[in-house]
Amino acid sequence: MVKRFLLKVRPDLADSNLKKKVINAIEKRGLKLYLETESIGKNDDGYEVLELEKADVDCTIILGGDGTILYTIRKLPVRCPLILGVDAGTTGFLSEIAPDEIDQALDQLLNNNYKISKSFRLKTFIDEVTLPEAVNEVLVTTEPGKSVKLDIYIDNQFLNNVVADGVIVATPTGSTAYGLSAGGSIIDIDLEAYTIVPVAAFKASLFPIVLSSDKIVSIKSTGTGRTPIVVIDGQVQYSLTRGDVIKILRSENYVPFIRLRDDFYAKIRKKLLITNRII
Repeated sequence: MVKRFLLKVRPDLADSNLKKKVINAIEKRGLKLYLETESIGKNDDGYEVLELEKADVDCTIILGGDGTILYTIRKLPVRCPLILGVDAGTTGFLSEIAPDEIDQALDQLLNNNYKISKSFRLKTFIDEVTLPEAVNEVLVTTEPGKSVKLDIYIDNQFLNNVVADGVIVATPTGSTAYGLSAGGSIIDIDLEAYTIVPVAAFKASLFPIVLSSDKIVSIKSTGTGRTPIVVIDGQVQYSLTRGDVIKILRSENYVPFIRLRDDFYAKIRKKLLITNRII
């Protein structure tokens, strides 16, 4: 049963009424609550505090937008607790509930009336250096407004050399984010697949490709003059040198997102699509 909760909030919400609403909902049900170290507000004396890296709880509630959720997951142990996103951002595709749904959500958790969506991560290596695992995507790019030259391999088979603003390798979860904006397809979250999406490719040197999740993607930096970089989930970046090889493959770790309703396509329609339906 889910009994121990860690609350992480976006820093600007540390003293907000939204945060108080979540805390009150947890406390009135007699559940154990910890606050994350960066989520402490002015009147939070007396609460036990946990660092994300050491969180040993049943569920982490994250109040913020998709960026806050991705940041929190990256800081949590790789075998992380259940994740419940409470939308206080703009798009909020990774969030499961709105703030005014917190009471109903906790009741469903206590009654075991929920599902777990296991979102696999991507492991990334630069030669022998291991990077943080990605939830959404791995982007290989360069300085803004410039193109990068890359050789793409799938399971050590050469695909093509690419001149583009960048190349995205995205999970099903990440296919609704940067990959979608770059012209890639949305991948159903139940599919064991991921996608390669070029960003503004020159002379159609690469089109979006959907791959089985057991494939290994290798990307070699071949250009000169500009420093290519690898960006994980839009938040952390690493510089490359010419000849470096980036290897990307499915991780054995996953993110257990709490799902309280079966509405993946409704979420796509409401948050990502422009509809012209007349009722």
